Amino acid sequence: LRVERAQRTADLIARTLGSELAPVIEGLVTDAVLRVGDSIITHRRRTAMGTGPADGLESVLELLVQDAQNPRSLRFQLDRLVADLELIGGGTTIPDAVATLRDRVKAMDAAELSEQPAELASFVGTLSTELRSVNDAIEQAYFVRQARRRALLPSWSTPWQVV
Repeated sequence: LRVERAQRTADLIARTLGSELAPVIEGLVTDAVLRVGDSIITHRRRTAMGTGPADGLESVLELLVQDAQNPRSLRFQLDRLVADLELIGGGTTIPDAVATLRDRVKAMDAAELSEQPAELASFVGTLSTELRSVNDAIEQAYFVRQARRRALLPSWSTPWQVV
């Protein structure tokens, strides 16, 4: 679930904010993205208090990508996924791969990417692709398909079969 939520958030940002938009349209789209990410109230509170960025796109990136306290953000999901995978163990390198993704999200410059939509789309699109790879690795490492089971036919008859 954590990987899927992170993927959906990354895809949402890449597809909605990854292209050049007119300022009015960008404001409407960022507002919609914050609503979908259940972060509109936090954005408004931070803007009113002067603690968050005034730019809507930069606020989206901080809230839905980098905020370690926001349960809807990529970083929150990656932090918890690393902890979950380390708890499971199993000797795989998957926790290291997820930690690398988390470190890239931490190091992201939201102010710079908010000015360059093409770079933003590339960055978030790459994250989404790598999250798909992590998802596949988790599936192969921890979810083994069971062999098909064949029902045994009883050698005795049931009341329905009595002639």
